[in-house]
Parts: sequence; structure tokens; C-alpha cells
Amino acid sequence: MQDTDVTDIWNRLLSTPVHLMTEQERIVHAVNVFWIDFQQGGWLYNVAPDLTEHQQSWDRLRFLAAAVAAIGAPDVAEHLTKIAEIVERVPEGLGDGTWGGFLESVDPQDRISALESEIDIDAVYELLEAYTVAQLSNSASDDQ
Repeated sequence: MQDTDVTDIWNRLLSTPVHLMTEQERIVHAVNVFWIDFQQGGWLYNVAPDLTEHQQSWDRLRFLAAAVAAIGAPDVAEHLTKIAEIVERVPEGLGDGTWGGFLESVDPQDRISALESEIDIDAVYELLEAYTVAQLSNSASDDQ
């Protein structure tokens, strides 16, 4: 059996339009982007609703929580769901129009940072790698 290089799969998915992905590919893509963004900071900003979307409906964050659960990280999924509950409860128009202002108005007790500190991102990577191999390694060899 040929070893699968998961980074090849992840890189392919980064350049594939989401609407052309299978459900398993969307899961891998979402968790991979989260893994990258979490390490670099800004992950929450990157899953925030666009300005044209309803600001109390964090669908990308909720999909991410479901995706993380699907790869086998229910504790991380629970933390992401709790973060969604925090950011979705804020009435429209709070804050000073900046990301920092939004975070201060939605989370004055800094609960989000506390939840983030409990996320084991290394475990997410290992689970993502295993899920990718189990779910997508055949599609990677089909592409070659």
C-alpha cells in the first residue's frame, strides 16, 4: 500500500472551490484551515460572518465545530460551540466597529481566550491526519 501524503490532499483542497467538494473534503478543508489559522492567530475572525451576513449567525463556526467533531475531537467541538454561543448572543451594533471592539463587547470576561487555551491543537492535527487518510486517501490516488 502506498503512503498517502496528507499535505498533498490538504493543498489540493485549499485550491478547490468549496461547492465542488464532497462532504468529507469540506470537513477536512474546514479543520485544516482552522488548524493553520489557530496557530497563526485570527482563526475566529476568519470564521466570522461577512458584513453582508446576519451577524448573529455564525454558520462557519458552527460548521467548523461539527467538522472537528466528525474527525474525532468532541472536546474541541464543544469549546467551539461555546465560543459560538458567546459571539452569537451580542445584539447588533455593539462595539466600536473594529474586531477588537466587537470582542470586548461580546466577551468582557475574556471567556473566549480561556476556551482557546484549552484546545489541544496538536491532537486536532493528529486526528485530521488520520481522518484524511481514512476518508480521502483513495481520492488522492485517483487524482494521479
